[in-house]
Amino acid sequence: MILIFLLPLFQAEIICEYDEPCLRACTDSVCEYFWNIEHRYSQTWRTSDFGEKRSYPKGAMRDFPLSWNSTKKNFDIFQEGINVGINDVIDENGRAKNPLDELEKLLLLDGQQMRKVITINGQVPGPNIVVNKGALVKITVKSTLHEESCKSFDSLHYLTFPAVSLHWHGLHQYDNYWNDGAAMFSQCPVDAFNSFTYVMKAENAGTHWYHSHYIIQRADGLHGAFIILDKGSLLNKQSLRLPLWS
Repeated sequence: MILIFLLPLFQAEIICEYDEPCLRACTDSVCEYFWNIEHRYSQTWRTSDFGEKRSYPKGAMRDFPLSWNSTKKNFDIFQEGINVGINDVIDENGRAKNPLDELEKLLLLDGQQMRKVITINGQVPGPNIVVNKGALVKITVKSTLHEESCKSFDSLHYLTFPAVSLHWHGLHQYDNYWNDGAAMFSQCPVDAFNSFTYVMKAENAGTHWYHSHYIIQRADGLHGAFIILDKGSLLNKQSLRLPLWS
């Protein structure tokens, strides 16, 4: 009798799933990321509301615009036309919710209120990618962007751009140009409500970055650090990004 054992050649380390934060460095030979790319607004609290007599379905996920009230030491919901106070947001058990109890659901960007940004798994700028040299990196990007509009060159028509692409700045991508993310050159952008998996080898050690390669999405926060550690090296520094808001 001959026994045949089928063993996997490698096992991937999943760093984050859709809508989960990507907080860890990957130490495996294969590193997988699952990213949800979507629009959000700065200074908002994303939470479900089970209150009565709302104009939206009970339990719907909402983005409530916030401003800090230094007298009450809490936030206020400030947008005109929203008939909901900070103590009126209700959980499924009928209790009032407090944004201070859900800090991970707040998107607070200094100096800008209700500025539309693009997030990756709820983060802006996007999460850091930290892998070892030689690792195979797989990043599945799911776009849930809604339509963007801008004027065409003749200023008479509006064009819509709900798609996205990501360029991995500093990675050589030899014989892998179709994963380079340059929209309309090496890749068709990922349409809204579709997904695409970027696959690349982490070949050149160093601190690199990734960013959108489609219209002005990079300026809306769609970028992040891509750090490749040399064999035996440790990550003992922090990446610093200084985006300019307008």
